[in-house]
Amino acid sequence: MMTNGTYYFYRIIPIALLFVKVAAFLQPVRSRHCPWVKVHSVDKTIDFDDDQDGTRTDDVMFIHHFNNAGASPSTDSTRRVVSNHVALEEELGGYAAEEAGTMQLDQVYRLIGRLLNADSSQNMRSEVALVESATVGWTRIFYSAVETIAAAANCQEEQKQRERVILMSQAEYAANIVAACHFVRAQNARSHQPIVWRILTIPSSTFKGGISTGMVNVTALESMLSGQYKYHDTSMLNRDESNIDDRESMVSLNPDDIALVCVTHIPTNSGIVNPVYTIGQLLDKYNQKEKSSSNGLPSILYLVDACQSAGQTQLDVSAMKCHALTATGRKYLRAPRGTGFVFVKRDIANDLVPSHIDHSSAPILAVPSMFDGRSSIENIIDFRYKDGARRFEFWESNIANKLGLGEAIRVALEDIGINQIEMKCTNLGNYLRAQLREMPHVTLHHDIPIVIDTTATIENIWQAEHRTSESHMCCIVTFSVDGMEPIAVKKKMESAREKRKQLVSTIAAEEDGESLENHSFQLSVVPATSTPLDSAEMMVGDLLRASLSYFNTYAEIDLLCSKLASALKSQ
Repeated sequence: MMTNGTYYFYRIIPIALLFVKVAAFLQPVRSRHCPWVKVHSVDKTIDFDDDQDGTRTDDVMFIHHFNNAGASPSTDSTRRVVSNHVALEEELGGYAAEEAGTMQLDQVYRLIGRLLNADSSQNMRSEVALVESATVGWTRIFYSAVETIAAAANCQEEQKQRERVILMSQAEYAANIVAACHFVRAQNARSHQPIVWRILTIPSSTFKGGISTGMVNVTALESMLSGQYKYHDTSMLNRDESNIDDRESMVSLNPDDIALVCVTHIPTNSGIVNPVYTIGQLLDKYNQKEKSSSNGLPSILYLVDACQSAGQTQLDVSAMKCHALTATGRKYLRAPRGTGFVFVKRDIANDLVPSHIDHSSAPILAVPSMFDGRSSIENIIDFRYKDGARRFEFWESNIANKLGLGEAIRVALEDIGINQIEMKCTNLGNYLRAQLREMPHVTLHHDIPIVIDTTATIENIWQAEHRTSESHMCCIVTFSVDGMEPIAVKKKMESAREKRKQLVSTIAAEEDGESLENHSFQLSVVPATSTPLDSAEMMVGDLLRASLSYFNTYAEIDLLCSKLASALKSQ
């Protein structure tokens, strides 16, 4: 028989062990996997000289997150939401846990609607689809749009072949360019097609010296929409004639041929911010005076890639006049990897035939009444696409990460505020650029030193976009170092002594860089091929990228620049 002492022993010990585990999990400053590593906390700034837990600061490696345009660390509350749902799945099972979290999942869609200032009268599940990444969302919308346009042309009795044009910004992301080129090549390779597809870029604006800013030239777009724009017909340029006059290859762009405009709001390779609101106003004005296409879609569809801007800057799809917008969670929203979303206006979504479907996005309506096991089935299975954006979602997904995305957005909207985030990020980016401009052998990419008021409303942003194409820069900073490969600089900035094992020989060495040896800066290298058109225009190779977020500090930037200066001296 168990005595009282034994009883309490077996009851108290598990509770004590639980408290120990929780305390270890919540310990904010030391990595649980690498006990000598301190992360420069994204939720609480650490004093670098603080000896909070009895460990000497000089025995610790500090990690600084300067790759937020790649994947930003999540907040504690976001991690808790994800881990709590995973625990619930372990307890109840995956499907039962999803059912228990239905209300929380619905809230994720509403939060995205708030983030984008979407029409609150709409059920956000009809205008927002949750997907695995921005690229998944972008390709689903893109292929659905162009394939719907192509299918409508095939159904028309008119046999005359016509051109359809896809316009893209010069700073467009490689994934978008590859998808567009793949579609166009496949379509144009087919015989007897009613459409010949082309992809043209909207020229970038330039400085007085003719150097590209990387930003969409709004005046050039206006000329495209008015029929005043001429471009090179590459079919003529490819002729085997060495003496062909370049002017012979110039043809006028018919604005009626433009089917789709794709613009990356903030590119991966620089801090420019494209004038997506002004572009939307121009396209909306054009669409209002032109008849809608035969498939019910506007004359020109407008697709915005907000992969780098969601969570970093204010977004307003109503003011932007875009028909669809895609974004990821892992960057400036600080959500888990493997999360993203698509916004698409409900009436537009209902006119699009999805390029990929499953039984969730297009449910089967009934069991076929006549099936003998030997007949072809393509015409006896009746299914219907779901309403609005839901037709772009598949059955299987990571519910825990979706809930984490919702919590990350809630933090950005309610705990901090997008306006405050944008102001802090812009100021940090400007501060770093100012420091790098003063460094010998360092060249900034697309350096535009004009800044607008970061507390401005959307209306003020429109005015700024109209006033000058060089409106403002964000917190993505890219640069190159003379005589050094970007990957070599990245490794130098990442390197840090895990523990002090040798003495510094001179006082000068200690003052010069010894204190920096414990600091690891997480930068990234942006391949030239990630934005191939802008890289070709600027004739640049791979670039170093420091992408800041609101939790970074000016002191961290000072340390980064000191370590970079030290690395340059050692060359």
